[in-house]
Amino acid sequence: MRRLAIVFMVIGLAWSHTVGMAARQDGLSVVPSDVSAGGELAESFPVSVGEQPVAVAAWSGAEWVARLDPQLSEEATMITATESLIASGAASLDVVQVASASVDLGQDGEVHIAAVRVPGSRAYDLVDAAVRALRPPATEPSVGWGWAGDRWIAFHVDRADPDAGPRVAYPAGDTVWIIDAPAGDDSLPAAYVDPIVEALPPQPGPIGPIVALSQHVEAPALGIAASFPEDWTVEILPTSAEDQAVIDRSTARYGIDAEWKGSLEAVGPVDPGLREAPRCHLMVFGETASTPSAWIDAVTEGNRCYLIDETPAGLVRARIRPGDCGREWAPSQGGIEHFALGRGDETVYLNCFSKEPPGERGSAIAQSIEFLPAE
Repeated sequence: MRRLAIVFMVIGLAWSHTVGMAARQDGLSVVPSDVSAGGELAESFPVSVGEQPVAVAAWSGAEWVARLDPQLSEEATMITATESLIASGAASLDVVQVASASVDLGQDGEVHIAAVRVPGSRAYDLVDAAVRALRPPATEPSVGWGWAGDRWIAFHVDRADPDAGPRVAYPAGDTVWIIDAPAGDDSLPAAYVDPIVEALPPQPGPIGPIVALSQHVEAPALGIAASFPEDWTVEILPTSAEDQAVIDRSTARYGIDAEWKGSLEAVGPVDPGLREAPRCHLMVFGETASTPSAWIDAVTEGNRCYLIDETPAGLVRARIRPGDCGREWAPSQGGIEHFALGRGDETVYLNCFSKEPPGERGSAIAQSIEFLPAE
């Protein structure tokens, strides 16, 4: 496990080199609604897709459930999922809004758009329930997160049906939008889904888990302390000459001269839908003349697919840039953020990986880092 962790940290240093350009096809015209996001749900649907008018049907949550047959197992699952939405803030199913539309694009197939709004909720927390409420359940579901333009989306794939297209969920405000794209190669879904998502109401605030960093960890041997979510497992990794050689080769590749002092690994719980836990790796280096900005410039290699900023406290952050720098449409993909903080000739380098939108979690962990007083 320790060896794998060291390898993963080196991969984190080299991640920027693997960020590919997602195939993006233009051509599908989508006319957005001119109604504000606070209007009726049906009025927020696009006016047209592919020059075809969008006719929307709408129901309350109670009316939606009444349309389903509890004697059919798939529809019984949809009923249960719809009823579970009440726990997310709605007073009753009567105030839950459901809407749906299908657009025939001729030889290009059909695009289906559906949405569920739960007043008082946070859409990110409803994604799984919304997908189960609006669509028959997948046999072998797999979930990933990615970008559509500059907006986070979740894409659900049924591994038991490789010929089916992805089912995309777009959480925005108190509404989860579901888009069924035609099946095809990896570039096809983006060509259909991206322009539709970009025509929907925007996402207010950060998308991702909101967690309290209640586990404060001090590592005197590394000279640092940091805070993590309570349910994460944190381990200070032992060092060895073999590991040192691996790190030396990696830092030398980026033109960094530093002494590796040690590492810390933090791993979150596994989400059954994502199949891989979020994790962060923290590495402490000494005897380096490189500034935190130089570290980030080195590990991202000037890649334009990163957004780089710096806090007043000197914490430098690099995040994957949205838009045409999103990666391929595959649930196996995830996202990584890089952070660097310095004191004197010491630098802390942190990378956090997640298969879900990290929200402000990675930044919160990075901002909790502090150098312990020198002994």
